[in-house]
Amino acid sequence: MGSQETQEAVGAAAVYDAMADAYAGEAEANAYNDLYERPATIALLPPVRGRDVLDAGCGSGPLSAWLAGAGARVTGFDASERMVALAQARRLPRAAFLVADLAAPLPFADDAFDVAVASLVLHYLRDWVAPLASCAASCVPAARWSARPTTRPATSSCRGAAATSTSSCSTTAGRRAAGSTTCASGGGR
Repeated sequence: MGSQETQEAVGAAAVYDAMADAYAGEAEANAYNDLYERPATIALLPPVRGRDVLDAGCGSGPLSAWLAGAGARVTGFDASERMVALAQARRLPRAAFLVADLAAPLPFADDAFDVAVASLVLHYLRDWVAPLASCAASCVPAARWSARPTTRPATSSCRGAAATSTSSCSTTAGRRAAGSTTCASGGGR
């Protein structure tokens, strides 16, 4: 990560730290997240019971809570220390949270996860290639990677996918000759 990108990441984390409590309360209860985004993201996931799931950009942990409740072993991370503290305060069974930046190499072993999900996070990143490659390396070859941006498909894309209301693209990251990671993106506000 270059100097400017490092400064941007630190600045973004500080902004989210400052507004974490208000953001978490809003994200938990607003109609868009509750009735559209979260159910749509969950619908993209395979069965998670007994699986190791990576929640990239977990925020205060609402999706992690659903995943743990569905029987997954969850590892969530976010660039914001305060968001991670809010996720930890949920005291979810089978869940661990840490501070990490999706735009930097992730601190996970290869093949550590069966499923990776990034809900409402990729649109904050300038480049999706390195984060997707890092997540792919952390997942078993046949892992499912689900992501949902918040912007309308006409103004964003899954880096090369057709801009439709539900589009998907695949990426094969470095050593992933045998398997690919799927990024499914849906419409937004």
